[in-house]
Amino acid sequence: MKVKICGITNLADAEESARLGAWAVGLVHYGASPRRCTPADAAQIGAALRRRCEVAGVFVNPTLEEVDEAVENAGLTIVQLNGSEGASFCTEVARRTGAKVMKAIHVSSAADVHGAGAYHTDFHLFDTRRAGLFGGTGETFDWELLAGRRSAVPFVMAGGLRPDNV
Repeated sequence: MKVKICGITNLADAEESARLGAWAVGLVHYGASPRRCTPADAAQIGAALRRRCEVAGVFVNPTLEEVDEAVENAGLTIVQLNGSEGASFCTEVARRTGAKVMKAIHVSSAADVHGAGAYHTDFHLFDTRRAGLFGGTGETFDWELLAGRRSAVPFVMAGGLRPDNV
């Protein structure tokens, strides 16, 4: 099992996550999030964790230019897209940046899980669907919906993960 710690906003927390064996840390680049990481802090974290773990930038409906700038600034190795970005946008992010792409799929039904097949990204991230939110709900969805999933794309679980349910 690999662990991604998301919502990192400072170097001390990033360093501790890496020390404890996190596969990746997530730096939120969405202005409306209370866990937004500033560009200066993202650059500091990216430089410090280079080659120690994956550094993911989390975006919601960004422009390609915003993603390019953040990847360059912070040395992001993964671009996580949590909004309504389409499959072609995901492909273009990968082409332009060279970073891996993780597309978030907000799940409330089996149709959502099936719809992930349209995204030919490096990872699919399955999270709880909640109106008006793009992640960070702290709530689980019905994980049984993933039981019939057939895909070569590895997936990441999000939403309400705790020691008692992992």
